[in-house]
Amino acid sequence: YFINIGIITDDQFKLFKDMVLHSLIILKHSIRNLDEKMDLLIEKSSKRNSENSNINDDDIIDYNNLNCLFPIEDVSTLNDIEEQLVSDKKYHKSLTNKLIGLGGKTVQIYIKRVMQLLFSDELLK
Repeated sequence: YFINIGIITDDQFKLFKDMVLHSLIILKHSIRNLDEKMDLLIEKSSKRNSENSNINDDDIIDYNNLNCLFPIEDVSTLNDIEEQLVSDKKYHKSLTNKLIGLGGKTVQIYIKRVMQLLFSDELLK
């Protein structure tokens, strides 16, 4: 709505006032909604942090050197890694993150990178 700056009628002022009040109500509800979402995120984050802090130092295994296992050269190593993926959630997550990190502009490029990392040419023959 355009209002002539020079002279404002009572109807125009009432319309402007109603629009401002309506906008304030919308802002108030939006801020309340964001506040509730932030509270949920903080709660989830603190819950995760407490779960992570409950892990004993003895249970922590460093999977940063996953490269030493790959590429897989034989079927027995493949079976061992498969068993570890099923039984060890931390290993599973570490390997999954490593594979996701390979990236690629297309699915074909991504699959090629994953296959090159995981398997030797001899195993795939």
